[in-house]
Amino acid sequence: REPAAAAPRGEVLESSGARNRHEARLRLEAPGYVLFRMTYHPHWQAELDGRPTRTVMLSPGYVGVPAPAGQHALVLTYRPPRWTLVALIGGLV
Repeated sequence: REPAAAAPRGEVLESSGARNRHEARLRLEAPGYVLFRMTYHPHWQAELDGRPTRTVMLSPGYVGVPAPAGQHALVLTYRPPRWTLVALIGGLV
């Protein structure tokens, strides 16, 4: 026998994104984690309702953002350190 599937505890109301920036409006029925289906990296930065918040690695390596119950605006931005750009330019030269 297969275990019963858990009912969704929230929904994405609207989302958009391109490359290094993604935005979503969402509603959670209970506190939990918002799963962002992008490979986890510590340079992903999150803002929930305009305030910086932490990101965590969810299995198997996706980005997660803790959020309380309610409706929220979430922004995720990938910001690599500046030395990465310098190394890239140096490698091209």
